[in-house]
Amino acid sequence: KPLEPLALEDPNVVQGPLAFKSGGATMNGYLARPKAPGRYTPVVIFSPNPGLTDDLRNTAAQLAQGGFLGLAYDTYSRDPGITVGQVRERFDYFAGREFDEQNRRDTAAGLEHLRRQPFFRRGRVGVMGFCGGARQALIFSTESKEDGAVVNFYAPPVLNPAAYQS
Repeated sequence: KPLEPLALEDPNVVQGPLAFKSGGATMNGYLARPKAPGRYTPVVIFSPNPGLTDDLRNTAAQLAQGGFLGLAYDTYSRDPGITVGQVRERFDYFAGREFDEQNRRDTAAGLEHLRRQPFFRRGRVGVMGFCGGARQALIFSTESKEDGAVVNFYAPPVLNPAAYQS
């Protein structure tokens, strides 16, 4: 039993699944925001593995409890049904520049989707992630002028150095 109630059960948080378009793909996410009316600074949560686990959804809801707009999205949405094992088999792709650049475009599309919402606060955004998702947060923070804060949990900066050699 958790020591404190899960943010997923907080009645003061509006939360649920979200889908947005990025190019021709549909990206799957989970959005949480405070129930109180207002505009909130967004924080994008990058997923470490395929899917949107309870941990990622709860992190989005915890951000909402703190007064932020939490968007967790499945960075593997372009490969529906892909497993962690399959990601490992395609390590060179998922740890390389092509995936990083696509992920940056997908993140920008997610933020553009949020900008059209009445609860979005304009200005800098936050990014965070866990493991490979933390790596994506670091990459986004160095390549985006929108980033105002980055939090990462155990991120290797470069997983596949050969992919970055010209």
